Amino acid sequence: MSIDWGRVAEIQRTFIGMGLLVALSLCGYRFIRWALLKIPVTRNGIEQWNIRTAEKDFSDTAVALRKLGLANMQTDPLRTAGRKNAAVVHASYQVFMFLIALG
Repeated sequence: MSIDWGRVAEIQRTFIGMGLLVALSLCGYRFIRWALLKIPVTRNGIEQWNIRTAEKDFSDTAVALRKLGLANMQTDPLRTAGRKNAAVVHASYQVFMFLIALG
């Protein structure tokens, strides 16, 4: 059995090229995100959007708690759980971005 070293080198170049493409795509995305967060106008806009979205979602939760008769319930554990959920969503988003860059 002989090994076709030319084919092995071609496969190796393909994987190295794919790795470089993924790395460049992710670095480009990260740089654009970093640059946008350095500009006060866009940073404030993103922060305000995040705050509005979080408060809207939490107001829906507060309405549901009132309907269940739990209006006096402590909401800090719910906010903590929401932050943990957001961390999971963020991690999933990062994996998704990696897969898109790989594609």
